Amino acid sequence: MVSREAIGSRLRLTREALGFRITAFAKVCGLSRTRYQNFEAGRNLIKPEQAAKLFEAFADDGLDFNWLYSGDTSGISPRIARAIKARAEQLAQSKAGVVNE
Repeated sequence: MVSREAIGSRLRLTREALGFRITAFAKVCGLSRTRYQNFEAGRNLIKPEQAAKLFEAFADDGLDFNWLYSGDTSGISPRIARAIKARAEQLAQSKAGVVNE
């Protein structure tokens, strides 16, 4: 079973890779800021019909259930996949205390 935290982490990576702040991203997805923030924080699990709104909003980027629920980036656009990977690496480095100069 996929954890809420893993999905929340992928939501955050996606939002940041697309260059959105939480409020703007939630609005584009048709969700309140609080509701979206709870998904991203892993407090609640985003339902498939709610995720579908996200995919519709960013259809040109190829966001899909495979990415959100399993972490498989093969179906999303190469540009977004690269941005997600870069952001994930930045977050990992900051957690490890590595600073880029």
